[in-house]
Amino acid sequence: LQVDLIYKENLEFKKIFGRERAENFILSQVLKKPPFSAYDILILDVGSKNGVEVGDKIYALGSIPLGEILEVSSQISKAKLYSSSGGKYTVLIGDQNIETVAIGKGGGTFEASVPRDTKISKGDQVIIPALHDSFLGTVQDIISVPSNPFSTILFNQPLNIYELRFIEVDTETIKEE
Repeated sequence: LQVDLIYKENLEFKKIFGRERAENFILSQVLKKPPFSAYDILILDVGSKNGVEVGDKIYALGSIPLGEILEVSSQISKAKLYSSSGGKYTVLIGDQNIETVAIGKGGGTFEASVPRDTKISKGDQVIIPALHDSFLGTVQDIISVPSNPFSTILFNQPLNIYELRFIEVDTETIKEE
């Protein structure tokens, strides 16, 4: 109940200050997903006729960021997941909002590097920073070697990408020029 009250209060404050989240999401069925599509690629049943454009962000369960639209035809689109191998994204980890770069490792998993004495614990949340922060995952493991001044943080998304049936496409994504 407390979380629900805080969430509602947060929405009210954002509305008062003219910063509420626009709801421009299109529901899409996942037609193909790994391992039946290229690694960390989703084939979706929406395209340009539905208002989908290259660069639109995709989400699961309304708020879990999954990736971006890579290609669009009139009725179908292809999305690349953030966890795709080699992708790099700025993230914040834990209550202290430790900023670092997450690197996609494939299959819904990521790794990041932080100075070894940084206070991060298993179970800490990882978010993509924005006015409407997006929960990306949870710290699963911390690898720290005394001879290395950095620790490796391993985290994964809070859902199984291989079980996705539906996702949402944000057609109001601000595109970078």
